[in-house]
Amino acid sequence: MDAAPGKNEPIVKLLLDSKYAAPTGNLVHIAVLNGWKDIPKLVASSNASLLNWTDDTTGNTALHLTVEKEDPDMVEALLAVKADPNLETRRLDMDGLTPLLRACKMAFKGGHDTAKLVRGVLSKRGADIDLNAKLPGSDGGRAKSSEEEKRSDEKAKDELHEESDELHDELLKLLLDFGADPNLKDATGSTPLLLAAGAGHIKALGALLDHNADPNINDTGGSTALHRAAQSGCVACMNLLVKKGANMNAVKLDDDADRGSWGFTPPVLAIAHRQLSAVKALLRLGADIGRAVHGAALCGGLDMSKTVHGKCPDPYIFDSGLGTPLCLAVTAETKDVASCLLENPKVATSIANPIGQTPLTIAVILGN
Repeated sequence: MDAAPGKNEPIVKLLLDSKYAAPTGNLVHIAVLNGWKDIPKLVASSNASLLNWTDDTTGNTALHLTVEKEDPDMVEALLAVKADPNLETRRLDMDGLTPLLRACKMAFKGGHDTAKLVRGVLSKRGADIDLNAKLPGSDGGRAKSSEEEKRSDEKAKDELHEESDELHDELLKLLLDFGADPNLKDATGSTPLLLAAGAGHIKALGALLDHNADPNINDTGGSTALHRAAQSGCVACMNLLVKKGANMNAVKLDDDADRGSWGFTPPVLAIAHRQLSAVKALLRLGADIGRAVHGAALCGGLDMSKTVHGKCPDPYIFDSGLGTPLCLAVTAETKDVASCLLENPKVATSIANPIGQTPLTIAVILGN
């Protein structure tokens, strides 16, 4: 159709109305690029499937183009004649995004104008759109290690600090208000709540919990939102999660074979990541000590050990898998922690670890 390029909408309409020209999917894309809002209706009256035509070069549908142009009126024009808002597109830079996911991704990077576009689309056609469509996973469903979770959470923190929290909260609440499921998991088992907790984003956490996000869902590695918050040291997030019913004693297994199956609770995980304020908060909230006293002796440092041992009825308790805190402190060669434990006249220096080594034997073996 030679009349299509440029600003020849009246001629295009005339040709379509008079049946002198057959509509094409490419014509719909040209209409989008030129803002010709009457053309989609004319095309749909002849062949509605053309509204969802995909360009082989870019992988885009007309709706994807419209979202990129940030044209809410054209989005409405396309949706009004039943363009499918849930079709995926495949491009080199965005693999498998629906138009709404494309808009949300743009809003995250671009600013309030795109967020307004998302709001407009949902306000007019929210019932037709799958709000639970997922971004494609790139990790093959593999559970993240603790180090990967930490790096992921730190990256999320940086992004949240660089961008406007107001914008993110606006978009998140908008999607939740229109019925997006806050408990859907990605390939690693993470829900939005786990991601918000790990990033320390208290407003997002509150919005998700207010929309019935489950505080005790765990990812494929066993981490709950409280584990993520404890690991990142976000006390405000932990307070809110516990208030909303998060289990302070939920267990995830350690993914480091060298440390054995610790069975990390949020307090133990906070100790492992040296989050002293998080440990204090969890103990104040009533979390069980469990192996926290042993973890503090092994890797927590002096302040951590004093904090945990001060809350433990028996800070010298023997654990069948770990031994006593004194054995662990000597094993870790943390002289200040061992000295602190030895200040208590009731400390038992003769109790051996699970392989029969007393603290003195361990010190000799290590050359201390």
